[in-house]
Amino acid sequence: MIDLNETHKWFAEIYAPESEEKRFSAEISYSPIKGLSVDFFFSGARDVKDTNILFGVSSEGKLFTLIGDFKFSNSGYFFNQSHTTKRGVVFATFLIWGAHVKGDQKFNSIYFSFENLKNFFYLNGFEDAIPNSRDPILQVECSNTKVTAFNAGSFQFVGNGIENIIHIFDEVENTRLRDVLRNHLIKFPGAAAHLRTGIKTRFGVECDEPESLSFLYDKANLIVDLFSLFFYMPVKLNEVSVCLETESNGPAVYEICTGYTVNQSTFEFGSREINHRQAPINNHKIDLGVTIPKWFDITDQFRSLVASVQGEILSRNEHTAHGEFVLFATQIESISYDLGGKKQFSKYSTAISKFGSLQLIEHLKRICGTSSILDVAKNIKYLRDEIAHVGRPKKYLEIHNLTSVIDISHLMQLVVIGFLFSRLGISTPVISQYQDYHLPKR
Repeated sequence: MIDLNETHKWFAEIYAPESEEKRFSAEISYSPIKGLSVDFFFSGARDVKDTNILFGVSSEGKLFTLIGDFKFSNSGYFFNQSHTTKRGVVFATFLIWGAHVKGDQKFNSIYFSFENLKNFFYLNGFEDAIPNSRDPILQVECSNTKVTAFNAGSFQFVGNGIENIIHIFDEVENTRLRDVLRNHLIKFPGAAAHLRTGIKTRFGVECDEPESLSFLYDKANLIVDLFSLFFYMPVKLNEVSVCLETESNGPAVYEICTGYTVNQSTFEFGSREINHRQAPINNHKIDLGVTIPKWFDITDQFRSLVASVQGEILSRNEHTAHGEFVLFATQIESISYDLGGKKQFSKYSTAISKFGSLQLIEHLKRICGTSSILDVAKNIKYLRDEIAHVGRPKKYLEIHNLTSVIDISHLMQLVVIGFLFSRLGISTPVISQYQDYHLPKR
């Protein structure tokens, strides 16, 4: 599988589907930071038309398809005596390994993984205790969609050497084990022994009807966005493949490389390992069978919240801090309004009191230098107004430095996440544990 957290480079010949005779050379590069680029070159004064799809053959002989908006006309020709050349760079949205497929090709399902997924389901360091099984560990029926999770092992052939790999320090028992293994291999000579060298947990999303690659990719990203909220850190799709059911040859699986990019700081933050035992949300604390269908129904209402977590860069300036403060204060106000908190300060305090943990509320009081939740709401209201309105006297912004503004914004974000989690059917104790775990560390 293609690791989308690593950089890759391939050399190939590419061409537009209707112009196979006009093949030309290209170097295809991928990185999670820079995306998927095609550095092309050809000689002669031939014309290559702009296209949305390119077919190719790599130097290793693998077929592939590139999908994107390829504007070859934007690149100029170079003239040197009697030679004419053209070189440029175009960017692709998807690279499909293994076949030449039509631009409007539809697929039945998409499979993927991401960082820390295995740690969500299992204890860190105990992967040898995970059994080999073809049965899914999760099956969720959503509207027109089925979501599954399963374990995929990687194996190394050991053959008759299996008896030398497994050892019991009790010599009698070890001899018995070796005899059992040896006799089994003699009795079933075709049953080649393999040693599991690793195991990964993967998700699959299957639609009732075949869908476009972009549609399936967006569906996969819905799962990733949900887990970014669970982990409270950026999460990026990895090891992506799509499946196409064919009548003659059965299912065909193609690996996918994508052109979507991520900020360097965001990428590094999202590469951290989380611990299953310490994580406030893991498979033993929530019911994904309930959470995922609800998330699919309401995800459009929380795009800005997801973006704030998925785009985390771990640094703030005055511009970004003030923007986030206004965003989360406005969302808190909207949540409170729906709960009946429509007065001047209750339109902030109502949501915080209902969806904030006791420790979170105490943290807000400490920052605002008060023992009253209404005084906290007063601070939030006037800070929001001073940031949002030009010419407004900056009384509260003089009281609260940038660090305080950032911390209050962080705590309001956790309240909004608490509101979302409650709508996803996550229990209040788990939400409180989550918020307490992610309180500002100062």
